[in-house]
Amino acid sequence: MNPPAPCTAPTTADVSPNGASDGLLAVFQHQYGALLRYVARRLGNGDDAQEVVQELGARLSLGTEQTRPDNPRAYLFAMAHNMAADHLRQLQRKRQLFVAHAGDALPEPEGHASADTLDRHLHREALREVALALHALPERTREIFLLSRAEGIGHDELAVRYGVTRSTIEREVIRATDRLHNALGHWRGDAPAGLAERGRKRRSLQALLGMLVLGVGAGGAAWQAQRESRVEWRQAWRNPQRWAQPYGLPDGSQIVLDAGSAAEIVFEAGRRHVRLLRGSAWFDVAHAPERPFVVDMADVRVTVLGTRFAVESERTAQDDGWIEVHVAAGRVAVTPRGWRAWLSGEREVVLGAAQRMRIVPGLPWQAAPAQAGAAEEVAPWRNGRIGFSRVPLKEAVQRLARYHDRSVQVDETVAALPVSGDVRLDRVEDWLRALPAALPVELRDTAAGFFIDASTIPARPLG
Repeated sequence: MNPPAPCTAPTTADVSPNGASDGLLAVFQHQYGALLRYVARRLGNGDDAQEVVQELGARLSLGTEQTRPDNPRAYLFAMAHNMAADHLRQLQRKRQLFVAHAGDALPEPEGHASADTLDRHLHREALREVALALHALPERTREIFLLSRAEGIGHDELAVRYGVTRSTIEREVIRATDRLHNALGHWRGDAPAGLAERGRKRRSLQALLGMLVLGVGAGGAAWQAQRESRVEWRQAWRNPQRWAQPYGLPDGSQIVLDAGSAAEIVFEAGRRHVRLLRGSAWFDVAHAPERPFVVDMADVRVTVLGTRFAVESERTAQDDGWIEVHVAAGRVAVTPRGWRAWLSGEREVVLGAAQRMRIVPGLPWQAAPAQAGAAEEVAPWRNGRIGFSRVPLKEAVQRLARYHDRSVQVDETVAALPVSGDVRLDRVEDWLRALPAALPVELRDTAAGFFIDASTIPARPLG
């Protein structure tokens, strides 16, 4: 295995060594300010504009644009125009899901110039009451309600998903709406109202729910911090190599991306923000309490002030798979993020040195206790190896897929067989070929790749 290159400042070639995106990325970097101003005019919001332009840069950096336009500048502005339009449509759709009538505006969010201190306090209190009522709902009722109102999933589709009738789904949504409405009315001290008054208050509740989903109010501190943010540095990296690749950050922190991994990094005035788009990453974070270091992946957020830790995501677009956080030194806070946090009911979990936590959809969050020597075992892929301890065979094969070129299929009859031991990442195919000597499996080498299924020849157990 080739050793990783020394940690140096990234260049365009580092980000996308092959493909049509190289030229576009160079033009994007040169036109970044103009693109930001253009999108801000379209959206009327500088913070949303930053998000859209950063997403455009991430697409280019990750090599997803294969077009070689004759006029790169015009092409980029056309992309920005379309992405801004998509952003407006998504925002309008979210609002429409929660506001019953076109004339009902969302309540003023925290920090808005027209909202005074009392208004902001009342918004926080009302949102807290709604959030508590959400968590008090039966699990199925809460899930159906949020999937219907936040995702916009139709009642027919939900009926199929839960194996019930459409009328059952409708009753669950009405039940949740009534519970939340009553909770909000109790907080206000309202007396029983007539139909017209109930309709007005229901619209008020829907607007509050819209604020929850849009991240306003209950997450008002984060919303306000975002509005006050100013991008000072940004970069997106993907590591197409079969070995780990280190990258240096302007504050002295270091990121090491595993093979096949990708991340986007944005340094703002008050925050250092990383989005792990796929794969695994190791972080050695420079201490800066006034500027938290935040890592987002799927629906999980990790926040640190100064520490060394690793994150790994095998989460798919269908929300299958897992996310793991492993701390080498210092402390991190792991929290759910996005509106899906309302479904999980999980709260902040603090991990210390030598602790790890694996997050699997549908299972409660629980940190593993610290173990002697565990800190030295954080992200062993940095040193060209991975260790397994009674890990299901299929999971181990999937984890090793990024280190070799052959496709590997595992028959479900042997997928759960436990695997233990260390694997050298430059010899994954040798490990695959050795499996029949340790497990009751056969490895068939076909033109399409390897296929692992049950063996009729007895084999000694592994581990």
